[in-house]
Amino acid sequence: MKYLKRIKKRTVIIGAIVVLLFALPVIDYNAGKYLGRPIFCVPVVRYTDGGSVKYLGLGYTILQEGGFKVVRMEDGTPVMGNYVGPVLSHWLLPVTIQNVRWQPPK
Repeated sequence: MKYLKRIKKRTVIIGAIVVLLFALPVIDYNAGKYLGRPIFCVPVVRYTDGGSVKYLGLGYTILQEGGFKVVRMEDGTPVMGNYVGPVLSHWLLPVTIQNVRWQPPK
């Protein structure tokens, strides 16, 4: 009986860890999207483009955009616009400012 209780306890602990590993990235992505900063991440890189920050979590990274200036040429074409939402990625897939979606200003 003690052996079965031990196995059940280990199974519950491993199951809880697996659920947390899948839930943390989703929670942090939504916190970055709606609150402006992920909850369970640590800031690792701060870009000098207006406030972008790269956060590192348990097995994932989040690139949170900052406030970007829209610069227009003389003919009215935009040079830089606003990025759309936070970007969630795995540790092994690098996320940089260059490969994030770009939305032209309205």
